[in-house]
Formats: sequence, structure tokens, C-alpha cells
Amino acid sequence: MTLAAILGILACGACFLPPLIPRTPPPPPLHIDLRGVRTIGVTAANVSETQRLDAVQMAKYLAEDANDSVQETRVRLRAHRDGRDEDAQLKLVILKETAIRLPQTKPGAAQTWALRLNMAMTLTARNGRVIWQDANWQIDAGTGILAADEAAFLQKVSLPSVYDELGYPLARHMFYGGRQ
Repeated sequence: MTLAAILGILACGACFLPPLIPRTPPPPPLHIDLRGVRTIGVTAANVSETQRLDAVQMAKYLAEDANDSVQETRVRLRAHRDGRDEDAQLKLVILKETAIRLPQTKPGAAQTWALRLNMAMTLTARNGRVIWQDANWQIDAGTGILAADEAAFLQKVSLPSVYDELGYPLARHMFYGGRQ
């Protein structure tokens, strides 16, 4: 009887069917109220003492990364200077840029560095209602660069890679909360 069952399964081709396609989990729920918001203008400023990052470039990268999630959020971001033509405006302000030495994993290992940024962000609807804000968000970017000291790290750090590392986490933080 077992042999008949096995032969029946093989005859039907069940063993040769492709595996089931895994379903991607749905995105987490948005933690901000975006009713009436379909477009967000992104403006940025860098008021840090060091002014390493270009705020216009930062806004551009954030908009590009956030637009990768437009299917989930149903909101499109545009980087520009005034933000008046959109349903809401996201203002980013880079407050502080600091080169930090990351903890060593083993004694005698080469030293790794990162650029730590503190930013203030406010998303405001066209009518002036504050939709979301974070007064002091901190993130490390340009991580994992080996350098003997801070000056060597700052010479090696690639600003485009820093912008690239910042856009996605910042968009996730604004739309979905948490410190991702």
C-alpha cells in the first residue's frame, strides 16, 4: 500500500513541482499620518562646524531612496530648495558631523572609523501642521573605513557613499519609526 501511494505521487508529478514561491511580508504600517500627502519637498541645511556634507546632495539622495518605497508609502519626494509646490515639506538640518573611532573587535586589529551625524528633521503639511519630527536623530555612516587616525579617515571617506548610506535609513525612520 505504501508502495502504491509513492507510485501514485510520482505518477502525478507532485515530487517534481517547483517549490512554492515565498511571499514577501507586507511592509510595516506607517507610523505617521500621511492623509492628503502625495508629494513631499525635501530641503536641507548643514549648520555643523565642519560642513563636510553638502545638504543639497543629502536631500537628493534621501528623495531617491524614499522613492524606492513609493509603492508602500504612496508618497513621492522631490529634492529642491523651496518645497512650496508639494503637499508637505521635509526640512533636514545637519547639526553636527563627528568622526568617531568604532570599537575594536580584537586587540591589535586595524582601527575602523565612521562619520556620526546628528540631524533635526521636521515634516510639515502645507497648512502648517507638523506631521512628524525628530529633533536630534543620530546615525553613523561611512562605517568600516580603516585608518590610523581621524585625519586619515577623513581623507579616505567617500561622501557619495555616506549619502548613499544615509538616505534609506532616514526614509525608514521617518515613515516607519525606530532607529533603523
